[in-house]
Amino acid sequence: MKTNRSLLILVSLIVSVGVMSFSILQLKDGGHARGKGFDYVVRESMFAGFNGDSAALEKAIAICADTLRVNPDHAEALVWHGSAIWYLSGKAFRAGDFQRGMALSDSGMGEMDRAVALDSNNVAVIIPRGASLLAAAPYIQEPYGSAIMRKGLGDYERSLALQQRYFTKLPVHLRGELLGGIADSYRRLGETEKARDVFIRMTTELQGSQYAKLASKWLNVKDMQTNKTLQPPTCLGCHTEN
Repeated sequence: MKTNRSLLILVSLIVSVGVMSFSILQLKDGGHARGKGFDYVVRESMFAGFNGDSAALEKAIAICADTLRVNPDHAEALVWHGSAIWYLSGKAFRAGDFQRGMALSDSGMGEMDRAVALDSNNVAVIIPRGASLLAAAPYIQEPYGSAIMRKGLGDYERSLALQQRYFTKLPVHLRGELLGGIADSYRRLGETEKARDVFIRMTTELQGSQYAKLASKWLNVKDMQTNKTLQPPTCLGCHTEN
């Protein structure tokens, strides 16, 4: 992938926002298994690290690394570790170390990809990679940006399929973020009819929520793909439960 230095720095910053924006789930039998997934062990420190707390980030990375030493194939630890490494590539770029930045970026992506390959049926693995990719894709030059967006969209669509049986039982926020991410990806890719279908679904299934209200606004946009004035249909009240 050929990108200029300033773009790579921007991408690495956006990736951290994407990682903070999703709510990782450990979902089994239609339940919201709070406190039972690896993400609940590591995410508080990881989020603090992405917000500038270096000690917290080191702690989160250490938790992942310790887990991976015991089990190198622990997919959840691997995807979180990969997202942290990808985030660190931004610090390297900002410091002017382009070679290290590229190495960290490639390493982080490789770990996230391997994690998904190891456990492709686990939304607690798929969503973190998807969120990171979808957050970064709009800032990467074409045709690479679209390729990355389609990869992230695939993660979100896979997550939706895995949760379909109990999807309506999930909190509004979690459903809105997933459907909103899918709709926004379709419209950015120019597949506006597919985007409209998802926005319509949001207005029906999430009726009365901020997601439904914003989806309604998007349905009234004439040129959905190029609109830059309306708020994206995701990151509405992140880390809330309703």
